[in-house]
Amino acid sequence: MTPFQRFVVWLRVPGRIPLLSLIAVILAVTYVPLWVVTIRSFDNLEQRENVDEAEELRVAPGAQLQRLSDFGMTNAIWTALYDDIRRGDQAHFAIDVPGSVVGPRYGMTAVIGTDLTGEVRVGGAIDGSAYTALPGALREPSTLRTLFDPGASADTGKCGFTSVTGAPTEFCGFPAYPDAGTPGGPSGGLLLFRELNAAALAEITEKTNDRLTVRAQPRPGREHGSLTASYGPIGVRTAVVDTAESTERITATLGALTASATEVSRAVATMTDTIGSVRAAIGQVRTVADGQQHTISGLMNQVQNAIGQIEDLGDRQQPAGGGGSDLELF
Repeated sequence: MTPFQRFVVWLRVPGRIPLLSLIAVILAVTYVPLWVVTIRSFDNLEQRENVDEAEELRVAPGAQLQRLSDFGMTNAIWTALYDDIRRGDQAHFAIDVPGSVVGPRYGMTAVIGTDLTGEVRVGGAIDGSAYTALPGALREPSTLRTLFDPGASADTGKCGFTSVTGAPTEFCGFPAYPDAGTPGGPSGGLLLFRELNAAALAEITEKTNDRLTVRAQPRPGREHGSLTASYGPIGVRTAVVDTAESTERITATLGALTASATEVSRAVATMTDTIGSVRAAIGQVRTVADGQQHTISGLMNQVQNAIGQIEDLGDRQQPAGGGGSDLELF
């Protein structure tokens, strides 16, 4: 006999079809719900991991902005700089705030001193270590005036992201005051800029372990609650999009900046994420299974009893004399 013919003969034994039906019902009642719970657990874990990456995106740019803020807070209360802006003295400004220092050391791509209306008085874009002409968008008083608050106290700045130049850029703006204890209001504003160029993104990458790219707009995906940062709220969306090289996991909207976090090493990162997800999912399944252990045990006892009854029924219907072809099936 062929294996299929033997199976048909075995299936014809009274009680075998009810046995298979009972086993199918048990599988549907127990394993299918557990499978659904497991898939849902993996999905939820993946979403939570992606949102955790948004937290990294919140912290890393904040560290860069903090450096701009520290520099601005220190130098915006300084009579020499106050006078440079008031007089429009570019030569002394280049000495007090040398491009050869703020460029390489702080990563700044522009430093501007404006009057209280936002009109540029000193400063410029930084090319290497020297000041150069500003792009037209950074010479517009109505734009620059919104980047600092002339009525704020000496140690209060405004930091965030802007894309007025066409490239996403970090900025901090402070009112320029004379030395502490010297009477007088601000002479204008001290504006510091750092474009999110390859060097800036590489610095953030070191902190997040993700390769960052800048997108024109967020990739459509699942929206999450906004994160709060010193430079404003961060809109978060998760959308796992696999490509041949990597997996884009998340887009975060930081003011005028939209960044996409992409795994640096797909093989290593995916393996790490998968191991963590499996461990967590197993824990959740174990919890569910523990809660249903009594029910499952009862069902298994019923199956064993049914099998015993079916075997007894088969023994009673077995022809006298024993071994026939039916017996050979076993």
